[in-house]
Amino acid sequence: ECASVCGGRPARALDAISPNPVNAIRPLDVDGKAQERCGCRTFGNHGSWEAVLSGAAVVKAIKAWGERRGIGALSRIGWPLTIDVAERLRSGRPTRFAIRSRSLKTPVTLTAPELQRLLNSTGSGRPVRSADFEVARRGSELLVRGSGFGHGVGLCQYGAEAMARAGGSTREILQRYYPGATVERAWA
Repeated sequence: ECASVCGGRPARALDAISPNPVNAIRPLDVDGKAQERCGCRTFGNHGSWEAVLSGAAVVKAIKAWGERRGIGALSRIGWPLTIDVAERLRSGRPTRFAIRSRSLKTPVTLTAPELQRLLNSTGSGRPVRSADFEVARRGSELLVRGSGFGHGVGLCQYGAEAMARAGGSTREILQRYYPGATVERAWA
């Protein structure tokens, strides 16, 4: 099943996709407050989720990621490690994470999408469904709890469906997810 679900905390395209100025288009430049009450949190199966990852697999993935990017300090990383949110958007969605381990002199910081990709490289499938998550250590594993599915930018499919089922019009739905956008006929 594929869907774009904001998890109740949307992201700006500049933060979730890339800082390229092309992503600063007005309807995708929301500050996160417009969608706080999105119905996707209670409608559908991606509102909230959790995944349990092997600590050894995460350490191995971090070492490989560091090697590919020439970050030598990560070649010595070991268990136990902690992964904490280092920065958030106004909506509460994390944008940066700090990885700490006894073997690191200073924390290594990754963007939320980078860490999501790294954690998803530890096994099969896509256990970390969006970049809106937090990580806790539990014994020899990491517990990842998150919400949404995808980058959180633009229209939330489950939220739009929830609005439609509650009687929302097409225009109301579009205004919620693309504030400031206009709907016009583009042909004669």
